[in-house]
Amino acid sequence: MTGDNFSLFGRIVNQSKNPQSGLIVSAFDKDGASDSDFLGKSVTDASGKFSIEFNTQKFKKWWELFEETPDVYLVIHDQQGLELLKTRIKSTKQEIEYLIKLQENDPDPNSIDIYQDNFNRFGGQLGSVGMTMDWENSINLDTLASGQLSPEVRKRLEEFRDGYLDRRNMFNILTSIINGTTLSLAEERDFNIIGYDGAQVPRLPRRQRYNQVIIWPREESSENWE
Repeated sequence: MTGDNFSLFGRIVNQSKNPQSGLIVSAFDKDGASDSDFLGKSVTDASGKFSIEFNTQKFKKWWELFEETPDVYLVIHDQQGLELLKTRIKSTKQEIEYLIKLQENDPDPNSIDIYQDNFNRFGGQLGSVGMTMDWENSINLDTLASGQLSPEVRKRLEEFRDGYLDRRNMFNILTSIINGTTLSLAEERDFNIIGYDGAQVPRLPRRQRYNQVIIWPREESSENWE
């Protein structure tokens, strides 16, 4: 595809990586807050593959002088018309390849939040690292006091003992920075924003149904789920 022509293609599988045939894939160009231009549609074949081709006339109106590329999203329906998935918006200059895995998980609205209190747990884990450092230093001191050591082993333990205070002080500084800055300013919901293409998991994965959508622009390579 070249010039003013565009291509959207890909493959849809289920959670067991089996191809999903007969699904209706519709493509749209997002215009503003509520408007979208219909670009075309395709039905997945026996291999779960689909392909949609269109040109600038499908999305560029005479008054849209500065719109050079479409902001594309896909909507996937089953044969009964039930919407299964809407992808996020992706700008394209020529082609986009999609690999889509439809999940079969049954959401439980009453399931626990597995990410709740993550920051406090992280702080607790840092504390356990400090305790491990102290415990190792204590063992080294006891071993040195035993006197039953070769010169080489004794030298190594003495070097480790002599560097303990510096290591502990650096660790204390790191812990203070994390506890005083990161944990106080960051909010857990901010970590739900991921700025790369990939298999995304929602904030509450056990309470929501979610699908995996991987998107490759034309210039990047990909590997199929096979």
